[in-house]
Amino acid sequence: MSQCRVLHPGAHTTVQDLGRPGLGAMGVPLSGASDALSLRVGNRLLGNRDSDAAFECALVGPTLGFDADAITCLAGGECRDACIEGVGGVRPLPACTPTAVRAGETVRIGPIRPGARVYLCIGGGARSPVVLGSRSALTGRPLRAGDAVALPSRPPASIVHSDTAPIALWLRTDLSRRTLRVVPGLHTDLFPSDAMRTLTSAEFRVSDRSNRVGLRLEGARVPTLAGSGLLPSEGATVGVVQIPADGAPIILGPDHPTTGGYAALACVIAADLHLLGAMPPRDAIRFAVVTRDQAREAAHANASALDALLPRARVIDLNADVGEALTPEHREAEAAVIRLVSSVNIACGGHAGDESSMRTTLSSAMRAGCAIGAHPSYPDREGFGRRSVAMDADALRRSIHEQIAALGRIAAASGVRLAHAKPHGALYHDVSSDESIARAVFEAARAWDPSMRLVGLAGSRSIAWWRSWGGAVVSEAFADRGYSGPCSLTPRSAAGAMLDPGDAGAQAVSIAVDSSARNAKGSRFRIDAQTICLHSDAPNAAQAARAVRDAFTRAGLRVAPL
Repeated sequence: MSQCRVLHPGAHTTVQDLGRPGLGAMGVPLSGASDALSLRVGNRLLGNRDSDAAFECALVGPTLGFDADAITCLAGGECRDACIEGVGGVRPLPACTPTAVRAGETVRIGPIRPGARVYLCIGGGARSPVVLGSRSALTGRPLRAGDAVALPSRPPASIVHSDTAPIALWLRTDLSRRTLRVVPGLHTDLFPSDAMRTLTSAEFRVSDRSNRVGLRLEGARVPTLAGSGLLPSEGATVGVVQIPADGAPIILGPDHPTTGGYAALACVIAADLHLLGAMPPRDAIRFAVVTRDQAREAAHANASALDALLPRARVIDLNADVGEALTPEHREAEAAVIRLVSSVNIACGGHAGDESSMRTTLSSAMRAGCAIGAHPSYPDREGFGRRSVAMDADALRRSIHEQIAALGRIAAASGVRLAHAKPHGALYHDVSSDESIARAVFEAARAWDPSMRLVGLAGSRSIAWWRSWGGAVVSEAFADRGYSGPCSLTPRSAAGAMLDPGDAGAQAVSIAVDSSARNAKGSRFRIDAQTICLHSDAPNAAQAARAVRDAFTRAGLRVAPL
């Protein structure tokens, strides 16, 4: 596996993406990039997803050694000494410019001035372990010398941008702002009337004690009522401006505690949250109150400006159900499909597959740079898993866990961690209609790996159930299967159940670009999917895979693993 090794960690280096939204009720903070705007810019310049993980470097950046070729991009604060050291000498690593790093070369970032953080983005995203749906490291142990972070097995080709200077100037100008816009908080009525006036008229400085949990401010003391500095604990969120009993404001950051008892005088608006990560210790900052309507308008304006300057990358995951080959012809077609997709779901004994086929398929998928997932089913080899099997919940849970574990042990021996699990056949459909079956699949996957993603039909109840139970979910649509409605595939026994290659390519593009598909009567409906599936057991599977990839290329879509 390709790696980037930490030779010197810098002041505080972690891997961050856009975090873990929606888990605050379970005590899990958002986490993610302190300066999400810079992360988005760096990722878009590389053709990545906005949410792809990168190295977040605070104050002094690290020195990293690459054992494979990669495309990188530096975005955020200024790093005037950033460079790449290689056999041919030393060359600069400019800001907001996709730059190739060759195997054996070293990236040295150095001091970040002005600014507090910079992001070293990697083409295809850094590959730290996924925990609760995110690769973000929570506050605690930063990267240390000797640590290694996996690189994509199949990074994108060189990304060419004719002129990145306007992007760099726009980002630098935005990050230089030092007035934070806020809306009134939940506890405004607990403060004397001059509290908000003090907050918005005084100048504050970022304390040396600030970190990703929050920015502590020094300077003026905000008036507070006796007893209002500590309240019954309640939910908290990033950007809240808390006023403890000493009157020194604290702005909660991405790794904040999910509950708190300090009175909340204000909250930084969404359009300015990224500035919290751009402010180094001793920077002077001010506050300005805006209305909620103005806050919404500012968020829309920021997003529109970024989209106009640097359109969002169009990336889609293409997966295939594999490890099911029964004939030489099927094995040949399956091998061709694996080379064209970015994720695979490997049959692990329930409906097809055995130890030998799992090893062979895993090896082919690893060579192709695919993300690896398990494809468990009802124990129904005679019916190829396409028949519902009456089982009590415990028996079903054990069966699914045994299948996932069988593949998981083989993968672990090859240094691979299973990225996801996707039910097969009748089980795939039954999890959308029976909550107890959905729960059995959820618990079986979690028993193997609590962070394992579960793949289900886009818009189905299985997705909603798994998400409500705290699972990481992936919504799936199909390229080569006909649809009768938004969450309903045409039965295999009916005409139009399987699409020909050309129609599969057109449907895949429609789902990926427009989030929509049509049924046989021409009615269009919405499908929001993160991954699109191809069946390797179809008679024309290889042709369909090639047609879908060609259609994606014509539409300007890049195929990459989740």
